[in-house]
Amino acid sequence: METALAFWQRSGFSSGDAGRVRVRPENGDWHTLETFIDPIPDWEQVSIDLTPFSGQSIQLNFNLVSEFGLMADAWYIDDVAVFSSDFDTAPAPDPDYCRDYGPCGVGQGDCDPGQCAAGLVCATDVGPQYGLPAIYDVCELPEGSSTPDLHLCRDYGPCGVGQGDCDPGQCATGLVCAADVGPQYGLPAIYDVCEVPRG
Repeated sequence: METALAFWQRSGFSSGDAGRVRVRPENGDWHTLETFIDPIPDWEQVSIDLTPFSGQSIQLNFNLVSEFGLMADAWYIDDVAVFSSDFDTAPAPDPDYCRDYGPCGVGQGDCDPGQCAAGLVCATDVGPQYGLPAIYDVCELPEGSSTPDLHLCRDYGPCGVGQGDCDPGQCATGLVCAADVGPQYGLPAIYDVCEVPRG
C-alpha cells in the first residue's frame, strides 16, 4: 500500500530559517521527513512518501524554526491531504466516470479507448500522475504534443484540477481559475489553471 502526504507551501525564509515536516508513529519518537530552507516565493505543491508508516496511526507536524528569532516572512501551508492506494479504506474515484460523464478531458479517468475528448488519448496505468489509483487509465494529450490546447476548458470543460488554459467560469464547481500558474502543472507560463481555492 502506498501512502503520501501532499500540501501546498510558500515561504519567505532567510538565513537560519527552516520549515520541517515531521511524523510520529503512535507511542514513538518524532522523525523529520523533509526540511525546507530556501525561500519559496510562489505557491508550490509538495508530496512526501508516507509508505513506511502505512497501516499505523501517526501524528504529522509542520515545525517552523528560526535560528536568530527574526524572520523575513512566515511559512504558509494549505490544502493538506493524505492519500492512500488502499482501496478498501480510501474512497476511489468513479471508475465509470468517463463512460457515464465523458468524453473525458486531460487528467480525467478512469478511461477506456474512445472515452476521451477529441485529440486526446487514453493512457494506461498513469493514475498516480493525476492523484488517482495506480490501475487507472487517464486521458492525456498524445505523446509528442508540443503545446496544450488553449481552448481545452472552453471546448471540453468545465475543467478539473490542474487543467487549463481556463478563463473564469470554465472550471468545475468548487474550483477557481488561477492566473499564470501553468509551470506548476507542466504548462506554459501564461496558462491559467483550475485549482482548489486556497485558504
